[in-house]
Amino acid sequence: MQQQIIWEELSKNKTLNELLDIYYNQNSFQFEFATLLNGLFKPGSKTLKAIEVGSSFGITSSHLDERFSLSLLDLDLNALNLAEELFSYLGREVKTYHLDMFKINNITDTFDLLFNSGVLEHFSFDERVKLLNEMRKKLNPGGKIVIAIPNHYSMPYRSGYIYLNLIKRWPYPEEYKIFDFSREVKQIDGLRQTARLHINRASIYDFLPKPLKLLLQVIGKVVIFEGYLSVIIMENA
Repeated sequence: MQQQIIWEELSKNKTLNELLDIYYNQNSFQFEFATLLNGLFKPGSKTLKAIEVGSSFGITSSHLDERFSLSLLDLDLNALNLAEELFSYLGREVKTYHLDMFKINNITDTFDLLFNSGVLEHFSFDERVKLLNEMRKKLNPGGKIVIAIPNHYSMPYRSGYIYLNLIKRWPYPEEYKIFDFSREVKQIDGLRQTARLHINRASIYDFLPKPLKLLLQVIGKVVIFEGYLSVIIMENA
């Protein structure tokens, strides 16, 4: 419940113009993540059904290519309403579900791609197992579950997270430090983890105070830090 309050507080004053600014100019991690998702399926594939589970405004989904029939699921109704405005402006069709993601089985459709970004790191191990198992039940043969989480194994991001928590200015719910979902997948029949990737090095410094940011950027010219997002790919076993 506390998570829901935080997310709704962050979304309630957003406007369509702000979302368009994000779509065209900001949050490069969402574009990079969508590019990765697009590349997971062969060009010329049949229409693919995709759902962003815990979508907020659906910015990542809006960057998926025309092969995808798109759905968004979120408990934040204001975010979904704005998402519908955004997709309408962009000339894209989207289906929205105002639903708790742990109740995804209330949806009758099944999907070739189920994904989210910046969601599972806010949940405990048991909750992650439960959600991944529910998502697996909605996965078509040959489909993929793809989860992106902030990479606490990249020193600059981890340092920024710790710093903002110490000064009590972290704006989002608490995050668990997760490397991948291999332990979770062992608890789920019919699902296997196939890859862990990392993307978006540009964003790893975003949460740092300027002196520490400059220091780590200098170190980053010698040490290759992993990117801001860890992306874990799972498939039917």
